[in-house]
Amino acid sequence: MKVALQDLQSNSKIAALLPYFVYVVSGVKSVSHDLEQLHRLLHIAGSLVQNPFLCLGSYVRSLVASVTYCVLEPLAASINPLNDHWTLRDAAAMLLSRIFW
Repeated sequence: MKVALQDLQSNSKIAALLPYFVYVVSGVKSVSHDLEQLHRLLHIAGSLVQNPFLCLGSYVRSLVASVTYCVLEPLAASINPLNDHWTLRDAAAMLLSRIFW
């Protein structure tokens, strides 16, 4: 997973695939019960944001909506006291700050 995320951060040839990656990231609502999957989706979104070769202009709204969902929505996984949903919320908030600044 680490190698794939590093490639998303630096690959200049994935611009044509950007709509598909954003579509995958926008699927956070369908996996709101699985914190590990949500963390993975946040890492994908973060890697896309850090890639200097991508123009995210037309996809920012979708990315922000997905990340904001992770910050604000009551996650099904938060019912289980063993799941640390606050770590996910903190990571999503940090990603939002990177998107806006």
